[in-house]
Amino acid sequence: MELQLDLPLGLEKESLVIPEDNPLTREKVELGKLLFFDKRLSANNTIACASCHIPALAFTDGQPVSTGIHRQQGGGGHQRPLTGPSAQLNFGTAAQPRWKNSR
Repeated sequence: MELQLDLPLGLEKESLVIPEDNPLTREKVELGKLLFFDKRLSANNTIACASCHIPALAFTDGQPVSTGIHRQQGGGGHQRPLTGPSAQLNFGTAAQPRWKNSR
């Protein structure tokens, strides 16, 4: 069953691209939520996306410089490349995903 989204204030419909041949479904949203909180996706199984991208803090960690695995600080983003479907997701926040050191 295809899912209809109500975009939050500040996000424009044009910024969210969902391919016609790969519609958004409730099952995909639920899988995304599970993966977002899964620590097994980190390089050493200690942090999840939600460890730094805290929903209650507008998906930030509220810190001027984030702390990653091995208490590493800074670095400008994820320390290993994301692959698979999650690497293609944009979460409706930008025209293109931006990875560490991308331009």
